[in-house]
Amino acid sequence: MEVDYRKTQEFLSVRRKLKDDWGKKYKALQIKTQEIAEKELNYWDIEQQVNQLQKDEGQKNIFGNFQNKKLQNIFQLMKLFQKENLHIIDLGKTLTQQVLYEIPGLKKQIISIDSQIKTCYNRIDDYNQGIKNYKQMFEQQCQKHLIKGENIDEEVPKMIEQIPDLFEEINSLVHNNQTLFEATLYYRKFTQTYNNVQLDFIVPKLFEFIHTGNHLQADDDKDDFEIIQAPPKQDEIDWMKYIQPVQVKIQESRLMDTKLRNSLLSDLLELQYFLKARIQNLQNHSSNAILDAYDNKEELEISLQKLEEYDVFITLIINKFTNSKLRQLLILKDSQKTQQRLIENLKSFNQQITKFEYNIKSTESKIQDLEYEKDKAQKEIQQQLDNVKNIKQVLQNYMTDLFKTEITVIGDAILQ
Repeated sequence: MEVDYRKTQEFLSVRRKLKDDWGKKYKALQIKTQEIAEKELNYWDIEQQVNQLQKDEGQKNIFGNFQNKKLQNIFQLMKLFQKENLHIIDLGKTLTQQVLYEIPGLKKQIISIDSQIKTCYNRIDDYNQGIKNYKQMFEQQCQKHLIKGENIDEEVPKMIEQIPDLFEEINSLVHNNQTLFEATLYYRKFTQTYNNVQLDFIVPKLFEFIHTGNHLQADDDKDDFEIIQAPPKQDEIDWMKYIQPVQVKIQESRLMDTKLRNSLLSDLLELQYFLKARIQNLQNHSSNAILDAYDNKEELEISLQKLEEYDVFITLIINKFTNSKLRQLLILKDSQKTQQRLIENLKSFNQQITKFEYNIKSTESKIQDLEYEKDKAQKEIQQQLDNVKNIKQVLQNYMTDLFKTEITVIGDAILQ
């Protein structure tokens, strides 16, 4: 005969194996069980405890009771369940709880854990990609500023040591350069001739610099080196006193003078504007029409090709003066706050990388915890499956003894 485990109580009731008040007695037994055991126990737990205690402390007194009081109380509970077939009811309920709720709940827990583990691995991939991106950005910034990035606090202040080399590039293009000299001389003569302007007022700084160059004269060279450390303004809080910046020595030169650099650039732009105007004029006319209007001054007649050559060369020099790298280095030279901002900016890349690395370790630790919980749940499922198999067998035995015929408990594939 086959019995669905979920219909155990109905099966017994129909065959009059339960008294009418079995429900009240069953609830009373559950309360009594909790009082004796001080926790909720089902019949299966009670029977397992009795079997274990009988092995360990199963000695009885002369009245046939167990000497161990706890064992005697548990044993009496077991007998009360068996007295009116309530143990069969409870075993059926236990099977229902484990098969329909506890085991599926553990399986859902494992599915959830697997999903969390997958999410953790995806996060680790994102963190690793973030580390890769920030390392690339850091390397790009280091290449841009020509530093190694090994010791930012020292390397950034030392960036201004590049300034003398950049000034030397400008000096090599300007000082005693024949092309620039010819272009400047041409502009000075042209302006003097047709605008009646004294030579002293025509790109004077540029013309003088072509001859003297960047190096300081003996009477101006008070100190070959200076310490670049801009003092704080009087109306500002001297927050830099809390920072000990690296002091950098840099070779002094004429181009260190901001006023001189601005004057030279102004003269160069003025000269460039003139040359472009002359080039445009010649391109629009087949001959030097403007010179024809001024009695054909032969010394001022220059070919279009020569003017374009001057223009290209002067544009090159202007680009050297206005180079963004040089501008940044000059700002760093004059402002420790700017240095500090750049240091903090570069450090922020490594700080973000460190944060990602910490997150990776934390996530890996979380994965280990999740793997432990998953393993624990899998073991618990296996234990529940073993219990289900054993409870099913015990239930079948009790029902077979009760009905004096072989009973098979059915209901779910898990019971097969």
